[in-house]
Amino acid sequence: MFKKQHIKKLAVVCIALVLIIVSVPLVTGAGGFQELFSLDTQSNNDAQELGLLGDANQDGQVTVIDATTIQKHLVELLTLDDIGMLLADVNEDGTVSVMDATLIQRWVAKIDDDTNINTILNQKENPGTDADDESTQPTAATEAGSSSEEETQPATDSACNLQFSKYGIYTGAYVEDGTDDYVENVAVLMVTNISDKYLEYAVVTFDISGTPAAFTVTGLAPGETAWVLEQNKLVIEEDAEFTYMDDITTFADDNSKEALGVDVTLGDGQLTVENNKDEDLKSVYVYYKLRHTDGNFLGGITYRVPMGDLAKGESASAVAVHCDGKNCEVVRIDWEG
Repeated sequence: MFKKQHIKKLAVVCIALVLIIVSVPLVTGAGGFQELFSLDTQSNNDAQELGLLGDANQDGQVTVIDATTIQKHLVELLTLDDIGMLLADVNEDGTVSVMDATLIQRWVAKIDDDTNINTILNQKENPGTDADDESTQPTAATEAGSSSEEETQPATDSACNLQFSKYGIYTGAYVEDGTDDYVENVAVLMVTNISDKYLEYAVVTFDISGTPAAFTVTGLAPGETAWVLEQNKLVIEEDAEFTYMDDITTFADDNSKEALGVDVTLGDGQLTVENNKDEDLKSVYVYYKLRHTDGNFLGGITYRVPMGDLAKGESASAVAVHCDGKNCEVVRIDWEG
């Protein structure tokens, strides 16, 4: 069993932003997570005139959601209205850019308090800012990310298809290579698929305190989240600093063929597949992932079990070493044809 320990929520990050870790006491154990980031939000409902500088979504408070709102605006997932544009321009340079989102995240994390963020903004304080002026409108998504992101991601996939919401240290069974070897203090990243497509494969790269780090995740349906361990078992310290570098992704419209009529039963160390379709199936494969006790998947790895050919009405069983019938879940069924 894996035990979740000392988990604190982190800001949403879906575009290349430099984030600095807030140190916390080291708390680890067998199968435990130690989260390195702790971002505390502040609320202020006394907004007057235009509102609070930084409150891009105009909900009366400045939080990491405002940084995400700016990021989505920059990649054209949403459009800020006139007031939102004024409030989002936290460095007051007359434009809304990824720098404004970064400044909000740093302010929320209490890394940089020397700003006007969370102060009341009115039109007189910013006479040179006009949301209808072309100079305040982002003209391309390139403002929100690096050129390498655009080269490696298909045009149909935005920079925000994956959400990296928690970073930390993991101690327990190393699942990513199937060995389940015991490891301590390995870098871990929480990845969520916030697209409407099935994530077949992704490699996310970070710089962790000057050391390159890579996190590979496969088989993630829309809305699903996985704790992904660094693929080279990188050991990190509690004061490690994570900096997003790049990601390469492959998405599919759905996660399997029409599986209605193909029934899978998960047992202790094995699975059974029954073909109740009105056709023979050739080269059937079942893919499954492990669930952590917190409800998220544990590991970016997706295990594949070959079932061979299944005639109509036939069933077959196969070994599924990592599945005990309770901690695993089928994420895909596939066959030839």
